[in-house]
Amino acid sequence: MNTFKQDLSIGRIGEEAVIAVLSKYYKVEDAGDFDKYSDIQLKGIDLFFYVGDKKYSVDVKNNINFGSTFLEIYQSNNKPGWFKTSEADYIFLYDRYSKKIYYYHLNEMREYIRESINNKSIDLQEVSNGALGVKISVTHNKLIKEFKSELI
Repeated sequence: MNTFKQDLSIGRIGEEAVIAVLSKYYKVEDAGDFDKYSDIQLKGIDLFFYVGDKKYSVDVKNNINFGSTFLEIYQSNNKPGWFKTSEADYIFLYDRYSKKIYYYHLNEMREYIRESINNKSIDLQEVSNGALGVKISVTHNKLIKEFKSELI
């Protein structure tokens, strides 16, 4: 099992890719250094980008496997997972194989997942580390978009 610091270094690869692409279109503030920005990192925020005067927060995930991503609803210790606790506006997904970047608005996805669980169109799944959540297709979910140019 990875330590928190190992997870941070793996996640940093995705953060750097997202920062490089977003920086082409927006002013970006990197908050990825855990030692310097632990208070922000613990809120599930890796970076910020600005559209005019509006500031948006981003949590970057580097967890696309076979075209799907895992939304951790409960950690293995039964505490709320990142999908419930992140205070980010957007989740950006970095596919380390295709090098593509996808994104979605976190609160919209939370509502979609809540409705989908309630109407039983998706089920919670346990993954190897004991966490519970849902796997969703990155390319076949209407809320997830591939980042190609400007976001907003």
